[in-house]
Amino acid sequence: MGRPSPYMVVAGRSDAVGMESINGGNVGYYNSLMDAAWSHCGSSSCVIITNPKGFRTQSRFHIHYRHQSGYGKSLKSKMEAKVCHAQGWHHGDFPCGGQAKLFSGHVGAMSAAMGSGGIGSAGVSVWPQACGGHGTIILVTYHCSIEHSIAIVPAH
Repeated sequence: MGRPSPYMVVAGRSDAVGMESINGGNVGYYNSLMDAAWSHCGSSSCVIITNPKGFRTQSRFHIHYRHQSGYGKSLKSKMEAKVCHAQGWHHGDFPCGGQAKLFSGHVGAMSAAMGSGGIGSAGVSVWPQACGGHGTIILVTYHCSIEHSIAIVPAH
């Protein structure tokens, strides 16, 4: 399986620092960045990832899009077991105290994540084509990064 290349979308706006920059007035801009990442990696084997404040390698807001690692596939299966046939946000043995929810089709990922509560200190991962291709799982995690455990990290 080939890796998507490149593997990152970086915000063009200088005031786009990180998840803590997102609010109701600018969430559309961040949704458009997630859509750009999704356009590069929107299959069921992909995951789209943002890291929370304190767990980033650069100061400008950026989104990673990558193929899932073995653990990423396992986590997706665990989330699907909880959310595919149930509504609302679900907690339970997800990394970093995370909560997950299934959304129908392709969604405005950051707007959807905001529905979980505050996302300023959170990371957001988007799992396209979940639940047999019928929806998207949004996983909101807190105070840690799961990027290197859920995704195949390209060599630099």
